[in-house]
Amino acid sequence: MVGPISADIRRFAPYKNIYFLGPKPYEQIPHYGKVFDVSMMPWNLNRWIQYCNPVKAKEYLAIGNPIVTMYYPEVEPYNDLMYIAHTYQDFMTQIRLALAEDSQLREKRRRAVVEETWDSKAQQIIQFIHNR
Repeated sequence: MVGPISADIRRFAPYKNIYFLGPKPYEQIPHYGKVFDVSMMPWNLNRWIQYCNPVKAKEYLAIGNPIVTMYYPEVEPYNDLMYIAHTYQDFMTQIRLALAEDSQLREKRRRAVVEETWDSKAQQIIQFIHNR
């Protein structure tokens, strides 16, 4: 696990294959992501997640690894590229499915967000301004 810890993690102590590395500089995250077995977004089921569109989802898609996330409306365009859980128990089931995945989806995930860069977004805005 990479990032700040905001929950009690003592229950994970017996598991020797789960590591909590803490926060890392943003530019180092892709290097960690390349060795993830599964990219996870274990969002709390609350009002905030119902109205967000996390950049993390597109970053994980760009890496290509299997992705398990709690459901939020903005994930729907990627239904066929992510493992989407609706309950916390389902989240664990989806992790198991993701770990058994055939790797053919990796390239499809990458292609899904190839145009979702900041440069691409800036060009879209510039084009919109010039067309007005």
